[in-house]
Amino acid sequence: ASEQERSDPNGALAYHNTLVDLMAACTEGKNVFTELKCNSLLPLDDIVKVVTDVNCIPEVKMTYVNFVNHCYVDTEVEMKEIYTSPHMWSLFDNFLVDMATMCNT
Repeated sequence: ASEQERSDPNGALAYHNTLVDLMAACTEGKNVFTELKCNSLLPLDDIVKVVTDVNCIPEVKMTYVNFVNHCYVDTEVEMKEIYTSPHMWSLFDNFLVDMATMCNT
């Protein structure tokens, strides 16, 4: 994303980020029907592709990780398979890269 796209509060990036934030807010409170609907709208596979992309900016990453927490981890119906999912390990690996980058700057 260009600096102009990142700073435009009415741009497509801000709009998209706000929508993902809204879906995360809708899944707070452990509502199984909302969680299932949001799961179908934003699959974990797509989330991992976005978050692990080398060009993903921190604002988007934070929004998507918040969505994962509310829609996939802290859910009404416990999905034990999420804890051993390769998707989750990809996210964790990416977090390690981000932390190492921050420590070295």
